[in-house]
Amino acid sequence: MHTVKPAERNITRIFILLRYVIIAGGSVWWLFVMLSRSPRPIGLMFLLGILVTAITFNVALDLIDRFAPRNRAVRAILRHQILFDGIAINLFLGAMGSPLLMGRPAFYGGTRILPFDISFIVSGAFVLIASIVLQNGHFPLYLTAALASLVASQELSIAHQQGSSFMQALRSANWGEIGAEILAVAGVGILSYAADKRVRRRLRAMDTHVADVNRDKERMQAAFHKLSFLTAIIRDMAASQAYQQVLEAITDRAALFFSADDAIVATIDADMESLSVVAAKSEYHEALSHLHIRRGQGILGKVFDGDTPELIKNALLDPRAVQIYGTPEEPESMMATPLRKGSQKFGLVSVSRIGIENPFNEDDLALFTSFANIAASVLDNATMMEAMKRKNFTLTVTNQLSSAIVSLLPFDEEINNSLSIMSNAFQLSRINLLMVENDRFTRFFAVPPSKSPVPPQEIIARMNNGAGAIGQALRERAIVNVPNTAEYANYIMADEATRSELAIPMKNAEGRVTAVLSLESGQSDYFTSDVSADVLSVAGEVQGFLQGRLMWEEVKEQRNIREAINRAELENIDVSTAEQATAHLSRLLRRILPGPGSVILLENEGNTAHPWIAIRAAGPEESEPVHVLESELRARLDMTHSLSRSVTGLLQGRDLLVHQLDFEQRLVGFVIVGIGEHRLLTVSETSAFDLFMAYAESIIQKIFVQQRSALLTKYRLAARELLDASFKRTDLRQFLAATAHKLQDVMEADASAYIPFEAGSRRLVVSKADIFGFTPEPGVEPGILGEAFSSPSLAVIHAEVSDTMVPLAPGAMTELTLRMTLEGVLYGVLYVAFKRPVLLTDEERHMVEAFVSDCSLVAENILYVHRIDELSVTDELTGLGNYRAFVTHSTEQSERTARFGEVFSLLFFDIDDFKKYNDTYSHLDGNLALQGIADILRHSIRTVDSAYRYGGEEFVILMPGASPTDAHKAAERIRASVERNSARDHRHFRTVVTLSGGVTSFEARVSDPENLLLLADLAMYQAKKRGKNTIYVLDSLASQKQAEPGPPE
Repeated sequence: MHTVKPAERNITRIFILLRYVIIAGGSVWWLFVMLSRSPRPIGLMFLLGILVTAITFNVALDLIDRFAPRNRAVRAILRHQILFDGIAINLFLGAMGSPLLMGRPAFYGGTRILPFDISFIVSGAFVLIASIVLQNGHFPLYLTAALASLVASQELSIAHQQGSSFMQALRSANWGEIGAEILAVAGVGILSYAADKRVRRRLRAMDTHVADVNRDKERMQAAFHKLSFLTAIIRDMAASQAYQQVLEAITDRAALFFSADDAIVATIDADMESLSVVAAKSEYHEALSHLHIRRGQGILGKVFDGDTPELIKNALLDPRAVQIYGTPEEPESMMATPLRKGSQKFGLVSVSRIGIENPFNEDDLALFTSFANIAASVLDNATMMEAMKRKNFTLTVTNQLSSAIVSLLPFDEEINNSLSIMSNAFQLSRINLLMVENDRFTRFFAVPPSKSPVPPQEIIARMNNGAGAIGQALRERAIVNVPNTAEYANYIMADEATRSELAIPMKNAEGRVTAVLSLESGQSDYFTSDVSADVLSVAGEVQGFLQGRLMWEEVKEQRNIREAINRAELENIDVSTAEQATAHLSRLLRRILPGPGSVILLENEGNTAHPWIAIRAAGPEESEPVHVLESELRARLDMTHSLSRSVTGLLQGRDLLVHQLDFEQRLVGFVIVGIGEHRLLTVSETSAFDLFMAYAESIIQKIFVQQRSALLTKYRLAARELLDASFKRTDLRQFLAATAHKLQDVMEADASAYIPFEAGSRRLVVSKADIFGFTPEPGVEPGILGEAFSSPSLAVIHAEVSDTMVPLAPGAMTELTLRMTLEGVLYGVLYVAFKRPVLLTDEERHMVEAFVSDCSLVAENILYVHRIDELSVTDELTGLGNYRAFVTHSTEQSERTARFGEVFSLLFFDIDDFKKYNDTYSHLDGNLALQGIADILRHSIRTVDSAYRYGGEEFVILMPGASPTDAHKAAERIRASVERNSARDHRHFRTVVTLSGGVTSFEARVSDPENLLLLADLAMYQAKKRGKNTIYVLDSLASQKQAEPGPPE
């Protein structure tokens, strides 16, 4: 569609406006001229008619240009639009120019023939000639004709009015005014010429657009004809009923419609990794029909992986091309596109044309894409129709089988009738059904009866050993499809006419194979995926019938078994231990399965080396095999200490039925049946054994839940005892050792220990451990300690598993450790050892970990109490003992003195002039000085001595066993050390600080600690009086009574 630019639109509007201005101006001028004289009515009417006609004509031209359809008449009018515009403009300019040249606006006067001047006629004729010339594209000729018409009309008018000759009129003319009008006429010509050029350009654009439209119309008509043909082809394809017929119709019509030499349709395989050609129209049909295309391989594989159709002009030069075996290597053009169902791709269709002289083009590709989309819909519909046909077929066969099964015929006749119906429905050469018990074939049904020279029992024996498709189906518990029996390596030929076979294992609700259905056909590759699906659908009906009939046979046997179990449930009220459960289950098994010998093993409270065992022989002939098995079992238990290992080794070379007894997914025992007879159980015996196992598991649940409940109660009582003991015992180490010992008692272990952890060396120190029940060997590095570091909570080591690790407790077979972490810090580990193999269940592990966790909380409480006690007797500023600590320790020392006659001394120090020190510097500096003096006191006393901040700037030192002489020496040493260090330690002291001290000793009991401080305070006061920075020793209170007491500075 032609689009008008804004600049062109503006120019067009200017031309239209100018045209209307000139027409209106000329008409108004005429009106003025006529009104200057006495006009006649007919003249006015004629003038107005000309004005209206001219304006209406121009408006009509504009409307035609904008809105009228471009037919032949309209195009002629528009092509001559410039002619009409030129005539109108020049007529009015000529009419205006004639009176102007005469110098006065007078009416022309007219003639006898016309009411107008003859010059108007001449001017009009010349203008008409000029416009025709201009329309033909000769602008100079137009200008000449226009000027000539102007001069001639003016001269004729002058000559007529003045009565002079033409030459005289020419000489007397006003050439200035004529020149002005000449310029006006030239301007009008230029405008007309520009308008003509614009119209011609628009006409050429319109002709081009019309040509494009006609070309598109022809293309659409051609495409419509092709699509009509394509629709007819699609209807032809969809008319086919069978799926394969639809595929062949698609390839045939694709090759026909696109003049292709080859056409193929490929669908995706089940593995979603390759495409298989399902239909081909080609000279090389055999080679193409067996073609398998890997995704991403070759041109077709790449196209399928892509999302768009693809056109290849020359496939021979395409780098993706792969030569197909059996086809020549020659140039060809091809088109390929995926087949889609919604957004999912399920195949592709491709056509190719030999040679590159006439290759496919883009139009062909677009049409081929439409063809592929419709073909995909046709294929989808054909698939649905095929599925419905197969479903109707299977429903018909299933109804026939249901009618045969509900009859009251014996079991064998019902089986044969069902097999006959399936054989006729699927046109089989032979159908077999083999009953299975304990993974072995026992009964054999065949329609028609077998013609093989091999006896059926021999065939069954070979199948039991895994031979043939039926034996493979039983062994693998999966469907076996043999497309060609001649290529099957281990095939058992029951009928020589058989070429393909399908074996289907039939399972019961528990997933156990109860029968194998075998279908044989005289055609190779007969059991395709569709046929197999139909067979499986019908076989489900047979499987349901078998399950129902076998269940009915079992019901009669189960009734008697349930009665025996009901009696056993009344007897198990008193069964509360594993030993009692073993004997009880052995008696019940004797009632239910009296034939074969049996063994029942049950865990002895975690002791897998010595479980409870109940062995029974069915008769005297089985006594020896039973005793041999028992002795071998006990020998393996003593060697492996494992139930599972012992039983697994015992079963090698023996055909026995073994079931595990589990408690919460943990192996706790075995039931072994078949000792002595070495035969398989029958269906009824198997059912009875299953009921027995269900009852046995309920007994196991009952016993072990009781044991777990008792064990949980035991752990809770032990934790309660430790909690009660923690209120009486304040030592954390003693509590942790008691926890280890209590854990030994609860777990009935042989040894235990609490092993502390040294943070400095980052190791567990066995030499400092609290040990119960064993003595560790010196120089031994137990492996359990390394496991304690790597395990976040509970680490367990068994001797039979880790033969290379040395146990911490000599002779231990099972060891476990638990980390004791208090406030996120490892304090040590709890160690427990057993001299027997012990298997901890997850529940027991959780109990042990919960017990240790509870004990850890109690230990943290003890730690908190110790910490609170320590903070209550410690001075916050200096870290020394406070007044409370001094009172406690001095009282204890006084009691010890009275009891054992020990002497002790007391040193009392006061900082000299400390108030002045605070006032001179600051209280912060005073606090630093107090901390510095406290550090000096800590480093200046013995380990048995204790220092206290009595209050303010006063310090007290308690020295047990120190005589007055020793105490005096210690006081002098401390005084000198403070004086010396305060001069050097500028971090704590701003100037030299001195002490005054008093020393007093006691050899008898002092009832009140205040009396101790009184004597020491008196001694310190005497030191102050003697000049400060000195020590005074007070021998006795009597010697000091003469002194006058006064407060120290």
